[in-house]
Amino acid sequence: MTETPGFERGAVPADHADREALEALAAARGWERIEDRPPGFGETGRQVWRAGDAVRLVHLESAELGARYVGAEGAAQEPVEEVFAAVAAVLPTVPVEEILAGLLADPMPAPRDLLRGLNRLVAADLPALESGGRRPEDPRYRQVVERLAGHPDRQVRRALLSAADRLAAVRPGLAGPILARRGEETELGHLVDAFAAAVEARR
Repeated sequence: MTETPGFERGAVPADHADREALEALAAARGWERIEDRPPGFGETGRQVWRAGDAVRLVHLESAELGARYVGAEGAAQEPVEEVFAAVAAVLPTVPVEEILAGLLADPMPAPRDLLRGLNRLVAADLPALESGGRRPEDPRYRQVVERLAGHPDRQVRRALLSAADRLAAVRPGLAGPILARRGEETELGHLVDAFAAAVEARR
């Protein structure tokens, strides 16, 4: 378990965001790379730079999700915001507010867009998933689960189960809408049962 920072500012890089721009920024600013772990099977890639005395710049990449996270973290808010602003100026990002708005949009987005949105939602919480920290309560996450738990597309429901299972570790209260469908879900009943067992094990 890693230490939870006092302040954190991050987002999910857009699909077309080039990591070389991040590397170039770090080199230009003289930020020292202190960790470099490539992504592997079931393992999140992790690059960390020391961006000044009190801020770390973190880039996480999940091959499983097909999504990334970039953020600044440190003990004081102002230098964290300054570093993240410099990153956002060279690396296109998608804030979590935009991800949630897309998943809750009307009319219902296409399944492909829902799958990408769910993966991005998990990617946005990769730092908390690594550290074991909790995220502040946000009712929009439960709204996403409630909306997609009965989606007609099997792959969307499967992706929701996977996302909710991971997010529930840092965002309590997401399991209810899925557990309520245990008797209704027939195609993925075995996965719902496994999800229920995981929820019980975390209690």
